[in-house]
Amino acid sequence: VYGSDNRLNLYLTEFILSSLQNIFLHDHQNFINSQRFEVIMLPIVDELENELVIKDEKIQQLLRACIAQLAVAAGDDILWKQLNYQVLLKTRSDTPEIRILGLQASVDVAKKLGEDFEPLIPETIPFLSELLEDENHKVVEACQNAVRELESTVGESLQKYF
Repeated sequence: VYGSDNRLNLYLTEFILSSLQNIFLHDHQNFINSQRFEVIMLPIVDELENELVIKDEKIQQLLRACIAQLAVAAGDDILWKQLNYQVLLKTRSDTPEIRILGLQASVDVAKKLGEDFEPLIPETIPFLSELLEDENHKVVEACQNAVRELESTVGESLQKYF
């Protein structure tokens, strides 16, 4: 019975994230205003710590896409800053998989925002610095990849920040 509950929870999580991503993707009427953003942002970001999400790569990708699309739908640099900071806080988790997932989610936000992500780089750097010195080799490797992707996204070297 425990396994079937997990499958049901995973299915529901997938359905909810997929629905939210579609809402964000097709929001051409500013449905995601600052009030709605404030209500949904943290519960979505907190899914980065969901044990079921951590164990399922497909759901991880969906969650990351959902978070990135939320940033696009928000369309406001103040909201982007809040979202990026909350995602980056997950990189301070005790669990390496959560640190990596948070890092990947932040990179996905950067990719979606493109050059608009540039003002968020200074606040992102301290988190990257911590991750580059992580005790877990996989986290360090993921961070090195993330730095390369961020450099490609914003079109400049980030080395001057370190």
